[in-house]
Amino acid sequence: MGLIRPDFMALTPAEFAAAYSIWKDNSEAQFRDQWERTRLVASCSLIPHSRKIRKPSDYFLFPWEKEKEKTGPVAVLSKEDRRKRMDELVEKWK
Repeated sequence: MGLIRPDFMALTPAEFAAAYSIWKDNSEAQFRDQWERTRLVASCSLIPHSRKIRKPSDYFLFPWEKEKEKTGPVAVLSKEDRRKRMDELVEKWK
């Protein structure tokens, strides 16, 4: 995090948690940015050898992009379906 010992010792637990959270987010953003740039360079170098122009994400997806795809609309169950599902779970756990 780049803190010197006196600064670290002066932090309260809440201040440290906030500083660590910001540092972690910045580190992850830099990491992802580097990989995004690498993928962009790779896709640009493939354009002359491809018949179709593709997006960089068409070549490969990163784990943080796959997480976005997993989230989708949640099925809304009716009261009867919820009751039936709860009854099944109760029977299963007896």
